[in-house]
Amino acid sequence: DNRNDTIAYELTVTDSTLGLDNNTLEGSLGFGSGGGALGQKFNVSSTSFASSVTFFCNSPTAGDTVNVELYTFTSSPGSMIASSDIYIFTAGDEANGVMLTLGFTSAPYQIAAGTYFVAVREYSENVSLGQTSFNFQPNTGFAKAGAGVWSPIEGAGFEVTFILRLNVLDPLFV
Repeated sequence: DNRNDTIAYELTVTDSTLGLDNNTLEGSLGFGSGGGALGQKFNVSSTSFASSVTFFCNSPTAGDTVNVELYTFTSSPGSMIASSDIYIFTAGDEANGVMLTLGFTSAPYQIAAGTYFVAVREYSENVSLGQTSFNFQPNTGFAKAGAGVWSPIEGAGFEVTFILRLNVLDPLFV
């Protein structure tokens, strides 16, 4: 307004992304036959609403399926508290790789401040979850083959961070 030298600017933040990677693909991990899940933990600093998960698959198999799951976390993944619908990979995903964002079926799902674990579940073929060596932190990434138990990925020789992000909404905007 030229009459009072005042400038007004309105900003609305509607989604925040929690991630550990630098979006630099250095390889990918997955199980293949028998399926399993790969993921990592995230620290949430205040009450929020988990809305979705964003992740990169380097070369998934067309026709194969994937979904994401949200777990409680203490020293390892605990109880599953939310999950997404299943996504079916396309020929384009296989040829070029794909960055996916899958919403939780119960989204937005309220979460208190604390530590949570996000997993990418593969069912048949290798999901080829993108990974980088940037920002590796021990006891952050875990894997579970089939119906087995969760184990830190560094125990299998993988000191990597997944290209995997938890998307949360600020409670003021829900």
